[in-house]
Amino acid sequence: MLMIVSSCSKYEEAPENGGLNYNGNDNIDNIDENNDIENNIKNNDENNNIENNDGVTDVEYDSENIELEKPEAEEVIHENNVKIIYPNGDIYEGEMKNGMMDGLGIYTYSNGDVYEGEFKENKQNGHGKHTSPNIYVYEGEMKNGMMDGVGTYTYSNGDVYEGEFKDNVQHGHGKFTVPNRYVYEGEFKDDFINGHGVTIYANGDKYEGEFVNGMKDGQGTYTFANGNKFVGKYKDGKKEGTGVLYYIDGTFDEGMWENDSLVDNNEQNNEIIQVIETVD
Repeated sequence: MLMIVSSCSKYEEAPENGGLNYNGNDNIDNIDENNDIENNIKNNDENNNIENNDGVTDVEYDSENIELEKPEAEEVIHENNVKIIYPNGDIYEGEMKNGMMDGLGIYTYSNGDVYEGEFKENKQNGHGKHTSPNIYVYEGEMKNGMMDGVGTYTYSNGDVYEGEFKDNVQHGHGKFTVPNRYVYEGEFKDDFINGHGVTIYANGDKYEGEFVNGMKDGQGTYTFANGNKFVGKYKDGKKEGTGVLYYIDGTFDEGMWENDSLVDNNEQNNEIIQVIETVD
């Protein structure tokens, strides 16, 4: 069934602030990193499911809903086009073959959803456009009644996903745009940002690296608009593990990070070791 209804929390929440302030670097702006804006597209404004025809928004058409043999369905045949009005209020108008929807057609659901495009043996196959008023518009490739292939999914709030789909979920390479906030381009898996990708924020910051379930996770590089740069490891959207923060004045902080904070500075450790060696 077609899935995805809202957007955004699947992705990014906000860029990091301009610079990092770690006990004594008074020449830098504070850049405490906010949690990721790469959360879960499924948890956007609504549940990311295009559900079934009985009141919600399903584009995988249950054969029980569109069977042409339904009793009491009204058929009007005109110049190779057939118009069928089903008892539940759904309407199909278009081409048919061997008693099934086959070719170009328009299927209007009683809830107001509309699919316009290609059909094959009673299912959406080929190129099509599905409109669910005030929720989303999908235009792209369909396979066996599901989004499958390359397509564009536009949310009612203006967010846009352009890329590959597999069995109704965003899967493969894609681009997700949240106007005035950020643009992410990279890998998706099962409706989440997963794998390698690049996020460019509206304020000029940029992150390139690994993601897991919509969060920065693994090795990555975060470049701030002011020129500062962090290179290191992330966990659940925060700096975690070894990393180096480079400042534009040529100085840097290197060591272990926990929960976005530097907890073990290698430079400080080296100074302690030198003092111990001198005393000896």
